[in-house]
Amino acid sequence: MTSQLGAPVRRTGTFLLLIISISCPRVLCQVLQHTKIALPGAALETREEALKLKGPHRPPELLVLAPDDDMFPYSLHKVVPAVMVAVEHLQHSRNLTLVVNYNNTNCSSSHGPLLAFDHYIAGKVDVFLGPTCSYVLAPVARYSAEWDLPVLTSSGQNDNFDMKHPNYRLLTRMNGSFTQVGQLFIETLRRFGWQVVAFLFHEFRERTKGHSDCFFNLAAVFNALGGGHMFHQKFDEEDPSLNLETLMQQVARNARKPAVDPISLIDSANFRGRRTADAGGRRLTRVRGGPWRAYRIPGQSYAFRS
Repeated sequence: MTSQLGAPVRRTGTFLLLIISISCPRVLCQVLQHTKIALPGAALETREEALKLKGPHRPPELLVLAPDDDMFPYSLHKVVPAVMVAVEHLQHSRNLTLVVNYNNTNCSSSHGPLLAFDHYIAGKVDVFLGPTCSYVLAPVARYSAEWDLPVLTSSGQNDNFDMKHPNYRLLTRMNGSFTQVGQLFIETLRRFGWQVVAFLFHEFRERTKGHSDCFFNLAAVFNALGGGHMFHQKFDEEDPSLNLETLMQQVARNARKPAVDPISLIDSANFRGRRTADAGGRRLTRVRGGPWRAYRIPGQSYAFRS
């Protein structure tokens, strides 16, 4: 945890943080910026007591944090069996015993971190596997840096996690970063000589859901291209009134110029399974393979994420 002044805080009371945040003389602020406040706090004491009860030879404990909804690509039902197979393999091949705990985060930015905190003070986690939702991962990864507990996740591709220090120093992202997608896209544009880019992407209409992975993905591409005034249009793929043909025509008008090869980038995890078969009565035909799939409507070209 870090105070608003940037001084690392191990564990301290709310009252002390309130004083530091509201009223801080310049000299005291300068001292605090270079001084580590090391107060153990109730959470650390509770964890240490729990670990003592387990004894010095306790096996390391893994905590899998993921939603139990199979609509998500990394749900508990998909992740836990694979983890159990790996743990059993280690036990038989290297005589290494590991305890696997798991819990449902509901992909909630409030419920998920509380689960992590509960397992921490109970001494029931030494390594986090997940969280697999970015909005749950962010606070847990920040806590882990203070707790000195590593985090391995399939999530966290958005560029907010690229800065390892100081908040995400123990975070390992197994799927890389969307920043790499941005670099790939730049090379693709350079290779084919494309100069006009339009973005069409899924974004949640309900602001309480935060941003979608599609938003974070194309935000990295947008930043890699230097920002500017490139055309972009968002849609909610769950909107029953969504008119795909109208959206594509709008993109075509903004992504086509004489003597320039146009490309419009559509990114949506569920898009291909729902709407690639037909759009406004016209077939979408897959014309190229690779990490990005190109589809063509007569007279128009589009690229879908594979």
